[in-house]
Amino acid sequence: MIFVCLIAISFGALPFAFASGESIQVVDFIPMTAKTETLRGEARFKNGDFGYLELHTMTSRNGKLWKIETEYRGAPPSTNIIAKMKNEFLAPGYLPDYSYEDIRLKVEDHILVDRAGGKVVLRRKVGTDESEGSLILKEKMIGGQGVYFWVIANLATLLKGEKIHVRFVVPAKMEDYAFRAKLESTDEQKHTIGLVLDNWLIRLFVSKIEFDIDTKTNKLLEYRGPSNVADDRGKYRDVIIKYGSQKQHAAL
Repeated sequence: MIFVCLIAISFGALPFAFASGESIQVVDFIPMTAKTETLRGEARFKNGDFGYLELHTMTSRNGKLWKIETEYRGAPPSTNIIAKMKNEFLAPGYLPDYSYEDIRLKVEDHILVDRAGGKVVLRRKVGTDESEGSLILKEKMIGGQGVYFWVIANLATLLKGEKIHVRFVVPAKMEDYAFRAKLESTDEQKHTIGLVLDNWLIRLFVSKIEFDIDTKTNKLLEYRGPSNVADDRGKYRDVIIKYGSQKQHAAL
């Protein structure tokens, strides 16, 4: 997926008011109790065909989430690594330093957050062609796997029925896009949070993103929306990704 994130978290966040009058939740760093945690996701296309496996390893430093390293593997029995992703949470907020590599297509995307310079550096490599751009660092920016932590930090507000706006950094497009998040549904088992683009024209061509979140643990149960991993034909299709611990799935 474009920005799936993974582990159950529970924290008290501090409110931060933006000039627009909108209040969202921010934290200094994302807490994590275990030194290392692993999670597995299984992605399938809407027609039910197998897409890929996601194997996530979360590492903490001094009780805070430090990095998430993800391997994407192809269909069994080969389960070759087809892509890799790394998110490093080196500073407060939900915009990590980010790198993604599609081994098959020879594509790389990178986000480097230059907080001292007040900018976000974006790099993309396709084969031997390289490009670089930058954005002004904004308070409402999120990216990579930080999006899920942002959703959890603002879950209480979303459960009240309020909509929250945010800007998501997409290195492949050298741009950031305005999204809005809102509660789609809730029951005893799960909350469903949806994210859609603010721009109605772009929204016609991009599917809604939905997270199913466990009501008791805040764990990510399922993701539905566009994939950041291309299929064998190089196309980026919508996927449904179901998550569980390694123990809940057969070993590779």
